[in-house]
Amino acid sequence: MNVHFADRNFSEPLHMQAFRATVDTLAWVAQGGPKSAQLTVTGPALGLWGLGRILRYGVEIANDLGDPIWWGYVAGVEINVKGVTFGLSLDRMSNSIAVAYMTPDGETYTTAFLADNDSVDTYGTKQLLLTADNVTAAAAEQRRANELNRRRLPIVTPPYSAGNDDGQTTISLDCRGWYDTLDWRYYSRDEGRVEYLPTSEYPQKLGLGFASSAIGFEAGTRHLSEQAAKLINLRKGDTLRIAGSGTNDGVYTVEQGTEQETASYTALTISFDAATREVRDSANGLGAFDAHDMVLIAGSASNNGYQRIESSSADGSKFVVVGTLTNEAAGATVTLSRGHSITVEETLVDELPGASITLTALGTKVAQSFEVDSGDAWTAATAAVKVRRVGNPSDNLVIAIYSDSSGSPGSLLDSSTVAGSAISADGNWTTVELANTQSLVPGTTYWLMVSRDGANTYSDYYEVMVDPDLGYAPEVLKIYDGSGWVSRPENANMPFRLTGLEDTNTQMETLITAAAEFIVRNEVAASGTETNQWRNGDNTALVELESLLSLGTSNNRRMLARVTRERTLIITEEQAKPDTIVYFQNADGGLVDRNGVAIVGYPPMGEWIDLKGVIPDSVQLSELLRPAPYLLERAEYRVDAQEWRLDARDTESAWDFAAMREG
Repeated sequence: MNVHFADRNFSEPLHMQAFRATVDTLAWVAQGGPKSAQLTVTGPALGLWGLGRILRYGVEIANDLGDPIWWGYVAGVEINVKGVTFGLSLDRMSNSIAVAYMTPDGETYTTAFLADNDSVDTYGTKQLLLTADNVTAAAAEQRRANELNRRRLPIVTPPYSAGNDDGQTTISLDCRGWYDTLDWRYYSRDEGRVEYLPTSEYPQKLGLGFASSAIGFEAGTRHLSEQAAKLINLRKGDTLRIAGSGTNDGVYTVEQGTEQETASYTALTISFDAATREVRDSANGLGAFDAHDMVLIAGSASNNGYQRIESSSADGSKFVVVGTLTNEAAGATVTLSRGHSITVEETLVDELPGASITLTALGTKVAQSFEVDSGDAWTAATAAVKVRRVGNPSDNLVIAIYSDSSGSPGSLLDSSTVAGSAISADGNWTTVELANTQSLVPGTTYWLMVSRDGANTYSDYYEVMVDPDLGYAPEVLKIYDGSGWVSRPENANMPFRLTGLEDTNTQMETLITAAAEFIVRNEVAASGTETNQWRNGDNTALVELESLLSLGTSNNRRMLARVTRERTLIITEEQAKPDTIVYFQNADGGLVDRNGVAIVGYPPMGEWIDLKGVIPDSVQLSELLRPAPYLLERAEYRVDAQEWRLDARDTESAWDFAAMREG
């Protein structure tokens, strides 16, 4: 075989007339192409010492016909002199280092990559992401600098005795395929996700409201009462809008929610005294009614209607009302009832129930502004908010994206709904699918709006989680007050997540363009499979690429990658088993074509291989027991023995020893 070397710039060949390079073993894989090669170089002893400089030089190996069959780079150089061996390797070298760390207070960060420019210029960028716990930013940066100083040059293998002193000096070269260099750089991608994930959460009511003619107001105590107990779900801090009142229309903040039980009492022993404004009960059954309660009288001949209690007796025998009464003796079946009341922070005017009043908890719609901070635009495929249902709302929750109009939601861009019955009562994430056609342009303000498509109720509604700690500045949250968009009285931000979907073939093209160190272009077949394209940068380009490849195509077949000698990455769909097999493994383990001619060029990686002359024609095996045809996953050729070692897809291999496996 013929071995050719090229310098690190791929511009000039390395002339080695004084040396002889022999090939020991070659290996290829279906996922990547050329995998490894072991070479031995002999020649003048003094000249061999200079070959340590060919680390990361390009290597191309051709067969006796001159056909290139293996290509890659020199990853390690091992020198054997007088029975002592030592070497240099790129495996543990890193010339660009970052540290992902956790601070003593539990916050997580990642430093920027710090590079040694001389090493990068010589060998290319080879990154390493380290971790550290319970450290400050300064300590993390110090570790980054220390590690870079240690690792920036090829790592020396300490000398050891090889036990064979034949007086010769030889060089062993450990070569790798270009595909492996995708593991040299970490890959991150900003497109495809924008989110806000705070640690603090507070429920913002969405769609709570009702109309009632049984709402009353008490000025002195700032009580707001409702006879049918519809105030039960209002809490401290909730903001209300009152409309339809004669004197109390406006916006109010709940100071204290209700802690009362509803009360109702019916008796024949109730009487009324006009002069003292007393409602009396000879059976002492009025103990459930307190000062400032709004009480409804029913069944009386002359005193039916609402009254506000001024004071009450401890023994339950009577209470005094603010309004006027008509003298009436006991005897009629009279019912006294009381609903709930809450306290508000603002001033009220005394007003008995009677007017048709609409009470609405502000936030019939909630909208959070956002911008995407990616380098390029992307389309939104899913939207998620943290929301819970209260009661059993029968309508749908609507999650939508709007444009911006002068600092408030403008035009609808995309939306989707989820049934209220499908939302949990625990405030978990609720996700909807969008059309994946609305482009989100960096630097443009958008709004994520949450609303309900049914009528407001007091018992069956939603609560959206918001963060009062304002961790998403300068973006803002706004709520709809029934007539327009306003700031929330207590400012907050809404946790949310928007994600995109992109065909995996497009993702792989983007990945290679952004993160490949030596692969210059790629040719990718369409996969028909879509996933989220955002990447956080914790994995190398190789890990991310193989994750995408493993998802396969819409034909339920794997995708295979192969690097050509021009360092082009070609990605194709794994072929289905053909009706006619064109490659065979014969009885001595070698590879031949359909005409029985030995394969001396690039082996048919990822192709289907059948057996020739191995199983007698008279033996009939079921398809389950038949060992072939099989898809060729790995191939190794031992040159001196002219021997192939072949592995099929999905079989155990010595090459997988100690490797991580799924499942």
